[in-house]
Amino acid sequence: MSKSREEKNILWFDELRIEDVPLVGGKNASLGEMYRELSSKGVKIPNGFAVTARAYWYFLEQAGIKDKIKEILKGLNTHNLHNLQEKGRQVRETILEADTVILAVGQASTFSVVQGGQSIETTAAGTM
Repeated sequence: MSKSREEKNILWFDELRIEDVPLVGGKNASLGEMYRELSSKGVKIPNGFAVTARAYWYFLEQAGIKDKIKEILKGLNTHNLHNLQEKGRQVRETILEADTVILAVGQASTFSVVQGGQSIETTAAGTM
């Protein structure tokens, strides 16, 4: 059975519309819209993919850093540039230092979930 768009970890640009901002964010939705609109007009643009918000949350949970990031973001003051920069730095550092859980592009449009240097799941693109 095919997964719904909301259940996928990646969506290809040719699948994306501007309405997909909740699934892939504004930049990726815009890239998908641009790909679809310009390709149909003969502009040659290579297809690409967007990692979904679902995959991002999966990463945070599997890496065990979701609660740490929530803690870092307590007291976030978006009107205080120094506070915003410091909180952002701490979140980036937390992500980069996390026990590696990544979605890696493989050959033949497959993706592998890699944790601690070992592949724990391999699947066809978009079907994880």
